[in-house]
Amino acid sequence: MSARILAVEVVNSMWYDHLGKRSEDRLDRTDWLDAFLSYWSFPVSPDGKQIERLKALRTLLREMLDRTTAGETVTEAQLTQLNAYMAGSLRTPDLVSNDNGYALTYRPVALDWAAFLAEAALSFADLLADQRINRVKICRNSVCKWVFYDDTKNGRRQWCSSDTCGNVARVRRHRDKH
Repeated sequence: MSARILAVEVVNSMWYDHLGKRSEDRLDRTDWLDAFLSYWSFPVSPDGKQIERLKALRTLLREMLDRTTAGETVTEAQLTQLNAYMAGSLRTPDLVSNDNGYALTYRPVALDWAAFLAEAALSFADLLADQRINRVKICRNSVCKWVFYDDTKNGRRQWCSSDTCGNVARVRRHRDKH
């Protein structure tokens, strides 16, 4: 299982069930949002305008993913928007020890809303710059819309979950044959 990626989780805050019957904007749920921000170590309580900015970033990231998963490049206008979000980033480097020796990490100087949006945008920019964006995929179940990072060796994973969406696809394929 791959590590959690902030940009992917921001996109997945708009949730759809694997059958296409229900959807939910989890950013409108205070309990979900509090747990989400806590996981990412941002002890902020955003107001309505700030949530709307996060929703706008989510839309931008989703549009960019729609392009990259279709084999297209992101537009200059999209890069300009992403750069505007990243402009809120001020980071401090930290050298930390780990099992492999040392790692250089960066932490936001401030833990405010602009820093959170910048970190989410930077998370996506890292995927683009490191040529790992092709590992970020949208579930092949057309009603699911879940985004996931494909960490399989061959990079050929198609569904967010083989047990749910993969099974739905297999059942549909079986029914189509008969």
